[in-house]
Amino acid sequence: MSRLVIIVPIPDSTPDKVVFSIDHNDRFDTSAYNPGITHGRATTEEITQVTSELESALQPFISKVGKLKCSLIVWFLLIFAVIGFFGFTFVGAMNPVGMFGIMIGGFILMIGGRFFYRSKVDQLASDCKAVSQKIIEGHNASLASRGLRWVMPSYYPLWVELHKDYLWAQNNNNGGQQPIYMPPNMYQQPQPQDQPQPQYQA
Repeated sequence: MSRLVIIVPIPDSTPDKVVFSIDHNDRFDTSAYNPGITHGRATTEEITQVTSELESALQPFISKVGKLKCSLIVWFLLIFAVIGFFGFTFVGAMNPVGMFGIMIGGFILMIGGRFFYRSKVDQLASDCKAVSQKIIEGHNASLASRGLRWVMPSYYPLWVELHKDYLWAQNNNNGGQQPIYMPPNMYQQPQPQDQPQPQYQA
């Protein structure tokens, strides 16, 4: 089972992009890919090379998040133990004020532990995305001439996308009815106004 919590529906691939989602083994699923999907512009080996490098960058992040979760659970258990110990003491002494105080203190410690956990996860996620972005940029430099471009979505690492920018150039050359698509930056995901909205399916 994947150690990543799936919090959003994974989008399906569309005619202008290929979506590689994370599977239960924390690996990007490339089983459905074949070179015909990109009209021979990228081999299966090239795709798996990129996803393998991204997975290698992802593993330290997943491991550290797992350790943080264990630490958070231990922290909560210690708080409950302290509340239970002092709670019985105050109840036996008929001291409701002390009981209320220890409960409030325990609640504050739990909120603080959760806040610390969330801030550390966000920091680890930012570091992971920075490393992954460098990997993507390196491969995009060689794919640009073929009209392909890897894109890291906002919800990375739940999935990664391979955009087929060459389709826009072909549409322009074949009929001139659609303007040629020029992304703002070959390493950035285009803004909604720059291209038709993809049709996501839950």
